[in-house]
Amino acid sequence: MTDEAGTACRLPFCTLWAESATTVFCRSHALRWKRSGITHSEEFIADCARLGKAFLDFRSLPAQLKLELQYAVQRRADEGTVPAPPPVVMRTIRWAAEAGVSSLLDLPETQWHQLTATSGAATSRGGGTPGRARSFLLFARDAVETLADGAGWEREYPRDVWRLARLPGLTFTAGQPRDHARLRFDRITQPWLRSLAKRWIRLRLTGGLNVETVVGNVQALTRFSEFLTSAAPHVAGLSAIDRPLLERYLGWLATTPGGPSTKTRHIGGIHLFFQTIRQHGWDNTLPSTATFFTGDYPQRPPRLTRRLAEYVMTQIEQPTNLARWPTPEGRLVTLILTRCGLRISDTCTLPFDCLLHDGQGAPYLRYLNNKMKREAAVPIDEELEAEIRAQQRRIADRWPDGSPHLFPRARANASGKRPFAPSSYRPMLNRWLTTCDVRDEHDRPVHLTPHQWRHTFACRLINRDVPQEVIRILLDHESTQMTAHY
Repeated sequence: MTDEAGTACRLPFCTLWAESATTVFCRSHALRWKRSGITHSEEFIADCARLGKAFLDFRSLPAQLKLELQYAVQRRADEGTVPAPPPVVMRTIRWAAEAGVSSLLDLPETQWHQLTATSGAATSRGGGTPGRARSFLLFARDAVETLADGAGWEREYPRDVWRLARLPGLTFTAGQPRDHARLRFDRITQPWLRSLAKRWIRLRLTGGLNVETVVGNVQALTRFSEFLTSAAPHVAGLSAIDRPLLERYLGWLATTPGGPSTKTRHIGGIHLFFQTIRQHGWDNTLPSTATFFTGDYPQRPPRLTRRLAEYVMTQIEQPTNLARWPTPEGRLVTLILTRCGLRISDTCTLPFDCLLHDGQGAPYLRYLNNKMKREAAVPIDEELEAEIRAQQRRIADRWPDGSPHLFPRARANASGKRPFAPSSYRPMLNRWLTTCDVRDEHDRPVHLTPHQWRHTFACRLINRDVPQEVIRILLDHESTQMTAHY
């Protein structure tokens, strides 16, 4: 092309002329270059040539920061859970470069939140949503901090917000998120109460108590702290907590949101807290009158049976309705819940090799009773055994290296090591009930919880005159309450 005709745009795939003699790009690509934030034209040309190709460019980072983000990328790949696409990582790299730091640890987590929310890079080209890039940046900072400082109680205990992923040996409910799980003591505004609360919670966690239960204990202490702040600011220690103050707390709690179950947990949590302080002699200034009694707990209305009517169960167990499950995993979970009486948490954590056979070759389903913390087995029929075998084949096809679970999580689970979450099954169940138009005897749409199948299973055993001792073996201690109720 001659000078009279103009100079071609420097991008090899563009056939337009340069906008003017002062630029080497056409109008649209000159505007794109300006918005990209890249200084040199040659670097911009190379960047455009990489479009559509996966790449990570760490050259703009200081040496320490480069190593930290590279380590985070490797950690994310090794975990095989949440992917880190190149556009997301590149947006993170730009944020880190613009921050002007030499290490991710130069800024606290809260300041990284603020910086990424207001950074101009949030609107620049690069792909990947700011939310995903922010999550990866915080993951990278946490990974580097763990590498630098280590993990364990010595590191976490002094903090007012405990990161449970850094505490070994904790007991989580099946499907309960662990990576971002926190225990917040910063909302307990009284220093003396916060110190005792942390000591009590550590004792309960190291004793093997479920994290979900301990979270409820922290909530109870936080609510008590709110009462002290608003209604009893003069209280400066345990010595000022007596029965009259607790009666005021009961009156204050009655006016706050929450049903009888929530308020019972709050009162019971404080009662256990005081009981532990006395038992271990942590503070002898706590008055003996600082206690709750049975009549202090809110009265609950009598509960009706939770079992499902056979009219409803007939629709649920109808083969044509079971065939309408969108996934074979959802159908198999439903079969196990209805035919074996398992809890949904126990079903979701079934091991891959969950089948047993007795001396006569009869099949049994082996599972871990998470509530009782022991292994158990329940007899199954040959049809359910065949369904489980088919599920094992599907798992082996998708995860050739194997999975420890019969129901691995479908997404963000490249390694197959994460189990299916109970919280994911419940919306699937609701959609399936709507699709099948399951109705009760009054022609109303049925709404149920997976645990109701456990009660229905127990009721069926009782109606078949199965000995109560057998029911106790199949359904553990809870069955004694069921048999008395039914």
